[in-house]
Amino acid sequence: MSYSYIDLSETILSRFRMSLRWLVLALLLVVILFGGLAFLFRGIPILFIGMLLFLGVMIVSLLIYYYSVLYLITEKKIYKRSGFPWRKVLSARHREVTDIAVVQGVFQRFFLNMGTIKVNTSGSIGFEIIMPRVSDPFQRRKDIYEVIRKHTSEEKRR
Repeated sequence: MSYSYIDLSETILSRFRMSLRWLVLALLLVVILFGGLAFLFRGIPILFIGMLLFLGVMIVSLLIYYYSVLYLITEKKIYKRSGFPWRKVLSARHREVTDIAVVQGVFQRFFLNMGTIKVNTSGSIGFEIIMPRVSDPFQRRKDIYEVIRKHTSEEKRR
């Protein structure tokens, strides 16, 4: 797959999205809540149709959000692509990364095994790239650090 925002000399080493568990849980909650409301209002046609339409809009919105956010790790940079129909791409060079933090709430940690990865770079205040709802965030952070270590040491040898 080709990405116009990645330099042709870069190779994609890792490609991932938000946790599929999050998407399933969010869809389940939306269907239960708004499907239940639609069921309660089945005797009032305008409210019933309104709830079904709102349910459909919520499902489509969640799916678009899930598929529009993508995280890429290349041998040079970390990328976060988001947005539909607009597009926003954030990137950070490996040699500029100073810290990678993981934040997990109790529910995320014990039940969903997901969290937020935050990438900080030199010269910036706060976190440059924030990757919410990532599966197994501590392993992802370890993998990112390994890629950074490997490829920045190769750059130094050149």
